[in-house]
Amino acid sequence: MGKVLFQAEAVVASAERWWRRGGLLVETTTGRVCAVGEGGLLERAHPGVEVVRFPRGVLLPGLVNAHSHAEYTLLGNKARGDGFPAWLERVVRANREERSGEFWLASARVGLGRLLKSGVTCVGEVVTRGASLQAAAEIGMRGVFFLELVGVARGGEGAALAELERRVARAREFASGREGFLLGLSPHSCYSLSRRALEGAAELARREGLPLCVHVAESREEAAGCRGEENPLGCFAGALLPTEFSRGEVTGGVVDYLESTGVLGPGCLAAHCVHLAPEEVRRLGAGGSAVCFCPGSNLAIGVGVPRVVEFVSSGAALAVGTDSLLSNEGLDLFREARLLGSLAPSLSEQRLFALMTEEGARALGLGETVGRLEEGFLADFFLLDVDPLDPVRAAVREGSPEVVLAVALGGRLVWEAPGLR
Repeated sequence: MGKVLFQAEAVVASAERWWRRGGLLVETTTGRVCAVGEGGLLERAHPGVEVVRFPRGVLLPGLVNAHSHAEYTLLGNKARGDGFPAWLERVVRANREERSGEFWLASARVGLGRLLKSGVTCVGEVVTRGASLQAAAEIGMRGVFFLELVGVARGGEGAALAELERRVARAREFASGREGFLLGLSPHSCYSLSRRALEGAAELARREGLPLCVHVAESREEAAGCRGEENPLGCFAGALLPTEFSRGEVTGGVVDYLESTGVLGPGCLAAHCVHLAPEEVRRLGAGGSAVCFCPGSNLAIGVGVPRVVEFVSSGAALAVGTDSLLSNEGLDLFREARLLGSLAPSLSEQRLFALMTEEGARALGLGETVGRLEEGFLADFFLLDVDPLDPVRAAVREGSPEVVLAVALGGRLVWEAPGLR
């Protein structure tokens, strides 16, 4: 079996393990890590091995963006800081415009390409139209690809759920044989689906053995609607979907309602989680759901920020994501981590880096495959032009897409900055 040894000024295996002048040994036919450690020792232990020496930069495990919507990239940013209902109206109007399948595929390619060049090698991607499945397969991106169910009112559940089941069957065939490429379902939210639609998606996920992703308490209006307030999103959004939520029939809170539908629990990733009471935070953690923070998106829309400190104490698996360019100024996971750090100063740079890598992978159910550079893991990594003397801290403090030098998937370099070697 062929092997290649990558050497860099520093090699980081995880938030807690790294080597100055390190090396990463990769088995080329499997694309998996054989060994990681001090570069010179590995070279001497494997005489004649092919060596790739990077002249500068720190080699790190690929980042995990646990909540993305790449298909929306070319629609542009609709966030104006004027709150959730106004933002939602702009998003719905943009989605109603007639667009070709080629447009959505191009948009997904641009979005995932930008993520890849920023060091992201694994995503929790919400798939609305199917385009990001194809784009990710073309690029080789890893991740969980959550087929979205959205905009289903009372009376329309049967047809919508039958079509979702057909989409799962088609996507299974498409994803077959791709390592680190899993399918999931995303029943969008309590405000965009009827109760029966939420229950049906949860049941389909259980039957098919698929993970779930759901938007949870992203806005004050969503939280109010789950406490019995009728039509909290205003006449525009409320007129679109006659559901239990819009009619003020949900009274127990967001977590209570989504738990009762079977959506929340082990195997579910809850995105945003901004407007939850402390007891709901504890309940979400105790129930086994993972949580993905998207602070850049939340701030851009103007919905507030999550209770990060309380979530850290809740026991929930935690991750970080960019959301989409519909609601964020960029696709920069480093910025998202720094924003989290500003909301919870007790989080160390090591913990923030773990949230961007191995903890994000665990939240997606991929913790034994990606997120670290250890023996047996997929050799997905990137090179970052930061201080090699303290690489983990430097990556969090100084990292950005602009200082990414190279990206590899399965030990195969898929992008390099011009003039790197």
